[in-house]
Amino acid sequence: GGGGGGGGGGGRGSKARGGSGGGGTGGTGDGRSKVAGGSTDAPAGPSRAAQRAALHDFLLHLCLNHTVVPETIRDAEGRPVGRQLSASSPDEEAFVNLGTYFGYEFVGRTGAVVSLRVRGRVEKYKVLHILPYNQVRKRMSVIAQHPDGEIYVYVKGADNVIFERLRGGDDGESAADADALKRTGDQLNLWGNDGLRTLCFAYKRFDREAYEAWDARYMEARGKLEELQKFKNREPNAIDELMEEAERGLTLQGATANEDRLQPGVPETIAKLGEAGLSIWMLTGDKLETAVNIGFATMLLQDHMERHTLAVSPTATARQGAERLLALAARLTEAREAGSGAPSPPWALVIDDKCLDYALAKVPEELLAVASACAAVVCCRARPDQKAQMVRLIKRGVARSRTLAIGDGANDVDMIQEAHVGVGIVGAEGVQAANAADFAIGRFHFLQRLLLVHGRWNYRRMAKLVCYMFYKNIVLVLAQYWFTSFTGWSGQKFYVELAIQAFNVTYTGLPVMIVTSTDQDVTADQALRYPQLYEDGPKQRSFNPRIFWGWVLEAVLQSIIFYYISYLSWVAPDSIFGTTPYIYQLGALSMSAVIVVASLRLAFETHVHHWFFSVWVFLSCLSWPVSAFVFDKFNADNMGGGFSRVFFDGAFWFTLLLIVAVAVFRIVCWKVYKRYFRTEFRHLVQEATLCVSDEREAGRLHLKLDRYSGVEGAGDVELTPLKHGGGLADVDDIALDFDESKAHPHR
Repeated sequence: GGGGGGGGGGGRGSKARGGSGGGGTGGTGDGRSKVAGGSTDAPAGPSRAAQRAALHDFLLHLCLNHTVVPETIRDAEGRPVGRQLSASSPDEEAFVNLGTYFGYEFVGRTGAVVSLRVRGRVEKYKVLHILPYNQVRKRMSVIAQHPDGEIYVYVKGADNVIFERLRGGDDGESAADADALKRTGDQLNLWGNDGLRTLCFAYKRFDREAYEAWDARYMEARGKLEELQKFKNREPNAIDELMEEAERGLTLQGATANEDRLQPGVPETIAKLGEAGLSIWMLTGDKLETAVNIGFATMLLQDHMERHTLAVSPTATARQGAERLLALAARLTEAREAGSGAPSPPWALVIDDKCLDYALAKVPEELLAVASACAAVVCCRARPDQKAQMVRLIKRGVARSRTLAIGDGANDVDMIQEAHVGVGIVGAEGVQAANAADFAIGRFHFLQRLLLVHGRWNYRRMAKLVCYMFYKNIVLVLAQYWFTSFTGWSGQKFYVELAIQAFNVTYTGLPVMIVTSTDQDVTADQALRYPQLYEDGPKQRSFNPRIFWGWVLEAVLQSIIFYYISYLSWVAPDSIFGTTPYIYQLGALSMSAVIVVASLRLAFETHVHHWFFSVWVFLSCLSWPVSAFVFDKFNADNMGGGFSRVFFDGAFWFTLLLIVAVAVFRIVCWKVYKRYFRTEFRHLVQEATLCVSDEREAGRLHLKLDRYSGVEGAGDVELTPLKHGGGLADVDDIALDFDESKAHPHR
């Protein structure tokens, strides 16, 4: 979702990692094997000894194919008191722990040698090569030499990747192998439907002569800088081709399922962000069944939605998926031509990596049109480059969109860097995402406060900062401009030069810094309770051309008031001063008016008047006459004591008061008119909070609002009974009613 109203990207962090565990095998044999919440009835066939050997090989695979490093825990005196595992992901730690549970303990690694304690006996295995995991390969492999000298390739990865690399019928595939493959696929689907993340494990024996020939070619390719650069840039290269060669002709060993628990508050956060008007897309590397289950668990997908699934299967191709996408786009076009709005019931789009590749290459406009019309989008088995492409598609295709991508792993880095705003979750997956992001948070539900509270506050603060900085400087400069028009456009200044230099820093600088860092138009609790308030940003209610030029026009009018009242009261015949002033004395009156009115204008835009804000406004205004006396002391611009005469003249203070009254009167009238006759939803929230005597009771207050065109930003808000009340009241007595013609609350 995005602050400017566009669609956004959400990676793995959108379901947030909380823990990992469970696992099991998918081998054949006698008996019944329960696996991570699922079970498989093994048909009669291989002997018990063969099954034992298969389980042995599978557990060896778990303990060898990883990059876990054991670390010794020491007490304050340096004595070892325990051991912990340092893993690149919770999955790998879970695999090693599972091996330990079944008597296959990972002891440690020394260089290329991995030590295992297998049922009390230490065995050493030499790791010859590690073929690393990435989101393009979707697998990791280890080539290991056993104590007896035999060499094996162990490969773990996504089920579709492993199944594509299993040995075929020409390699001696048996009916039992085909049956095991079918039952494993069925079990993986069951696990996916339960929201578990699955992996498949396979291996093959590497003939020594074949290995030595392969190793020579592989090391030669790794030694070429050109090939290494292509490998890093994910371009076609010899290194990938040789790894692919080593990972062909595999035998399926089994499968595991790891629980990727949702962090607390994830569904509630997604629901709140949806109420705030953000479009939320989930881009995940999980398989389709797992991604859909997580979509329902996070409340991104809901039962009432019309779900459209575009995925490659034995009965569907990527081209057919694109044809379905074109049909959906045609339905949308017909609905728009007929004057219909969003699809009813709302649509949900689920698309896999192969269909996504085809759609991005062939029909990107239709993909964007359909996805933008959907209430929820889930991209499964998505690679890092696909996640980034989806974010880029929104940025380029949706006008004035702002995208936010959130993730917790290295596979989310591309997406995070592509989005307008990147948020990384620091957790079990490491800190790669956090290091690449604009913001780093510890839990997914912190995103709710980051956007709805701090995002909204800072949007309004920056809007006020921009408008106010232009406003006060335009007032200052235009007053000088009107004076110049009376001097034949001579260029003569009527401000002391030092006063101009100090205006933005000393006289009006600190108060605006306080406001733009501390002001809160609604409390944090109310911002979270009413996420509709966030729509002020996407709908540009605090900063748009009309508001900006309104500030500019106000500055022009006030500059006229400042100069001409000063001129008429002091320079005109029979003026209240009775003398013709020195140029800088006239400028002193105008400067005084600018400083006081600019400070009051800022105060009118401030919702939280801390004592230190009031103090600094007073001190900033006071600094002007103090500095003026200093200028007199050093005869700045040949003032010759002119400031002293000005500030001790009663007529000066009367004129200043008149200027301030005229300028402030317009501001007050506009504020009253806007609150009573152009009521916004935030006004109702502010008044409801003020009417409750107890802040804890204010947290229980719900506003009653129908869909009312007269209340901007109200949307759909929970309804509660109304009663008329007066002054401070308990929550049970609070009343917010509406006059049907004016749409403002009666107290």
